[in-house]
Amino acid sequence: NRCDGDQLVVGACGSGFNADCPGGAFTLVECCRVPEFYYGSCEVRGGTWGELLACPDLSDGHLVEGVCESGRGEACNGHAGEVECCVGHMQGRDIGSTGQCTWLFNGGFGSTLECGRDDEVVMGRCSTGGGSGGNGDCPEGNVHGIYCCEIDFFE
Repeated sequence: NRCDGDQLVVGACGSGFNADCPGGAFTLVECCRVPEFYYGSCEVRGGTWGELLACPDLSDGHLVEGVCESGRGEACNGHAGEVECCVGHMQGRDIGSTGQCTWLFNGGFGSTLECGRDDEVVMGRCSTGGGSGGNGDCPEGNVHGIYCCEIDFFE
């Protein structure tokens, strides 16, 4: 799942073994169109279930443009989950994280999360596989998480 080239990711839905997100999906991303925004170069970063994949820590590209998540097996190019970390541009200038970031988690299969402020976007992801004993693989048994970071122009 990914956003179009002029959209920022602001939220997500996560599930485990079953496709519990709306429309029978395993995962969804919520996208917002932003005038004069576009993505530059991207790198895909993979990990295991429950791993906190934070683009600002993994890549020069801070922004998540897309995600892949496996309910079972490692269906994302040999990984349980992947994030596509991209450089962002707005009005011809580079944008990214200010360093003011927070992980948000939800314990419900098929639950949605969205960043709470209009100056935050998703810059990381945590996902669940089968969900052992009805629990998620993310911290404290949560099913999924998003890493919301304040966004601004780089000087």
